[in-house]
Amino acid sequence: MAPLHAPAAGCGRLPRSTPARPAALGLALLQALLLGALAAPAGAAEGSCSASGSTRADGGAPSSFGVGCSGVTTSSGTVYVDADEGRRYSFSQGALASASATAGAGALHAYANARASSDPMAYVYTNADGETKQVDDVYLASAQARASTTWQDTITVHMPVGTYVPNVVLNFHLQLSGSAARSGAGSASVDTWLFVDHPRYPGLDIAMQLTGADLVGGVAQAQRSAGGFQWSTFNISASLGAQADAWAGRQTPGGGYVAWSEATANAANTAGFWIEVMTQGVTLTSASGHDYSSLPVPEPASGVMLAGGLAALAGVRALARRRQQRGA
Repeated sequence: MAPLHAPAAGCGRLPRSTPARPAALGLALLQALLLGALAAPAGAAEGSCSASGSTRADGGAPSSFGVGCSGVTTSSGTVYVDADEGRRYSFSQGALASASATAGAGALHAYANARASSDPMAYVYTNADGETKQVDDVYLASAQARASTTWQDTITVHMPVGTYVPNVVLNFHLQLSGSAARSGAGSASVDTWLFVDHPRYPGLDIAMQLTGADLVGGVAQAQRSAGGFQWSTFNISASLGAQADAWAGRQTPGGGYVAWSEATANAANTAGFWIEVMTQGVTLTSASGHDYSSLPVPEPASGVMLAGGLAALAGVRALARRRQQRGA
């Protein structure tokens, strides 16, 4: 699955024979983080996000988006097949991809949804000789959606005035809330990372990961503790990725048929990270001004982001069926 990242590149279309593999997102995010976020200069505090999606339907033109932190794209079309004795049949495909992400200190949000439909499976008819014939739907619709977001900050540790503290212990917490689910053919995954990078003492560095496989009841948590008198100033980075892939139709003539698929990677509320100071009298400040002492309350914007995505997704089945009815 996924480590930290810089904004993800736009998606290409799914291969006809194989849905995209979730593991690729994780590797790309980790590489980008190691090359970018951890190399940020001291005092940096910023977030970034990206969203991309692509769709294709054999009866229509492919479509994609890859600019900004949210987007929706659809593809749909009707394919006409001529059978014997002048019979003509129509098959309808539809695909929709939606993705959105936001970045904020202590909390990240990402959502990806992919839907695909292909109707009907086949037409069965009787020819003039009384023989039963069948025209198969051998066409394919596919959708993929990606959302990713990162945040990086610099933390300064303050010792109590007039007191020598030989060992400062900090507990770092990472929480992932959400779900990753699919129906039909495809895949869905969510993944978050927290990195602690000390510029002078690598022994204090920490990396923690949570994925959709860790979710129990919609929540997963991880904790790591580290101690030392050398904390002073260190960098913290976090990332969240969501990806969804769906396809419908037949991948090969005569092969298995899928009429409808949907995949949703929902981490809109939220990946959160916070720092617990275990040594009395020690306090923390951050370059961003954010207080990392507790888990952030989910932002109302994340609910709006999710609701907007769901509203945009509502019509893909109806669109495919209208196309089919017009072409019948």
